[in-house]
Amino acid sequence: MTARMPLLWCKRSPGVVNWWRCLLLVVTSCVPPVTFYYLTQDQGVPSVATSPTVKDRLFGSLRRYSKTQPGPDRTAAREELFEPFPPVVNLSLSSTSKASPSSLSTMTATFKTTSKQSSSDGLILDVASGAFTSPFTIPEDSLGGDATVEVKVNVSRRKKLVFRDANARPVVARTMAYLSPCSNSTKNCFRTESLNLKKCKFKNCAVTHEWRDADVLVFYPFKMTREHTVPSFTRPAWQRWVMFTPEASCRAGKFWVLNTSQFIGQFNWSLTYNLDSDIPNPYGKLKRVMPGPDKNFDAIYSSKHVQAAWFVSHCSTESLRMPYVHRLQKIVPVDIFGKCGNYSCAEGSNYRQGDNRRCFPLLSRKYFYYLAFENSFCVDYVTEKFFKLFTNADVIPVVRGGADYKRYFPPDTFIDASDFDSPEALGEYLKDLSLDKNRYLKMLRTKSQYEYASVESWPCKLCEKMNKDTGVQWYPGNNMWTWFVQDQCNNPKNI
Repeated sequence: MTARMPLLWCKRSPGVVNWWRCLLLVVTSCVPPVTFYYLTQDQGVPSVATSPTVKDRLFGSLRRYSKTQPGPDRTAAREELFEPFPPVVNLSLSSTSKASPSSLSTMTATFKTTSKQSSSDGLILDVASGAFTSPFTIPEDSLGGDATVEVKVNVSRRKKLVFRDANARPVVARTMAYLSPCSNSTKNCFRTESLNLKKCKFKNCAVTHEWRDADVLVFYPFKMTREHTVPSFTRPAWQRWVMFTPEASCRAGKFWVLNTSQFIGQFNWSLTYNLDSDIPNPYGKLKRVMPGPDKNFDAIYSSKHVQAAWFVSHCSTESLRMPYVHRLQKIVPVDIFGKCGNYSCAEGSNYRQGDNRRCFPLLSRKYFYYLAFENSFCVDYVTEKFFKLFTNADVIPVVRGGADYKRYFPPDTFIDASDFDSPEALGEYLKDLSLDKNRYLKMLRTKSQYEYASVESWPCKLCEKMNKDTGVQWYPGNNMWTWFVQDQCNNPKNI
C-alpha cells in the first residue's frame, strides 16, 4: 500500500474523526514492519518474567530487528534458531502408545559387545576367558580410559519421558558452565564453579564463566534448598540445561525444586548415577586383573579373627542400616568405625578419611567381611563404599542397597543381604562361611581378580555428550521429577 491510496480515500471522507483515522492509516502504511524477539524457552513454558529489570539483567534490553538476524553461532537465521512454539514433537513410541507415568515399566537390559555371549538376564560372559561384563565393569579389551558397555533397553523408562524434535536443526555445543547459588544466599545470585577438562578425550570443549552465553548450563538442584536460590529465568531455546546430582533420589525433600515452575519442562539432559541417565555417571567401575595378584591367602585367612567391620558417618538414614546392624551384632561381632561407632583406624581419628592408608591394612589383617551398606535403596545407587573394597582390601563385601548387585557385579565377589530373610539369618551365614576356609578363600581369590577403576570425570562425560548428541530433546512438564524421583526408591519401613 502507498501513501497515495489512503489520501484519496481521506479526501472523500470529510470530518474530524475521519481525518484523524486517515492520518494514522497513512503513517502505519509507510513505516516498515518491525519484529520483536524475546529469548524464551522452546516448549510452551511461560517466558521470562515480565519485570524489565530481570529481562535486561539476564538477556539484555528488548531487541528490535527490521530484518532477519543471525543467531549466536553466527550462521543460522533467527527464525531457524528458535524452534516452533510449541515445537513439533516426534516420539519414539508406537502410534497407539501413550507416555503416561502410570503405564511406565523398565525392561531387562541387554548389553552388546563383540565376541561376547549375552545371557537372558542381561549379563555378559566372555566365552574365551569367562570374564564378567556389565555397565559397572570396564571390558578387558579396552585400550585404557573409561570404556563403556553399550546398554540396550527394550523399553526405556527415560525415553518414554523425553521428547525429541526430529525436525529441529542440529545443535553444536562447545561451551559449558556449572551454576550454583551464591554462598551468601542472596536472592537470584549465582556463581560458576571451576571444571577441569584437561584429561578429557575430547579437546574441543571449554568452560565459561559467562553462564548466560554458555551452550550448556549445569544445575545441581540438591544445593538449591530455598526458594530464592531457584533461578527466576527460563532457558533460551539455543541453550541446553543439565540436571546433575550424585545424590540418592530418595531424598525427595532435597529435589522439590524439580517441581517448581522455574525448572518444569526446562531440562534437556540428566547427569546422575542412574544407568538410564542421558549421561550415566556411576561412582566407580571394576576392571579385571589378569593375572591375579600373587598373595599368601592362607596367611591372610589365618590372621583374621573378627567377623565384620563397618565405617559409617551418617547414623540415621532412610535405609535403616543402623537398626539392621544392631540386630546383626546379636549374631556376629561387628566393629563400627567413624562417627557412629567406637572404633578408629589410627589414634586420634575416628573418621573414614585415609581409608587406603590406615584402614584397609587393618581390614585385610583382622576382619572377614566389610559392610557396604548404602544409606538409600534406590535404583542403580552404588557408592564408593563398595568399589573401594576392590583396592588392596582382603575382605569380602556384604552389600545392602537398591541396586541389582547380582546382575551388575561379578558373582562370588560379594554377599548380598537381600538373599536373607533377616539380619539374624545373614549373621548365621557369615559365621558359617568364615569357619569354612576353602569356601571363604575361593570367594576372596575371585574378588582379588577385580580392581577398582575410577570413572572419567562428569565434565569430560558432558563434553563427550556435547560432541556426539546434536539433537534437540527435553523433559516436558515435571517428567524430570517423574523419571529421577518417582518410584525410584523403596526403603524399608521396619527392621
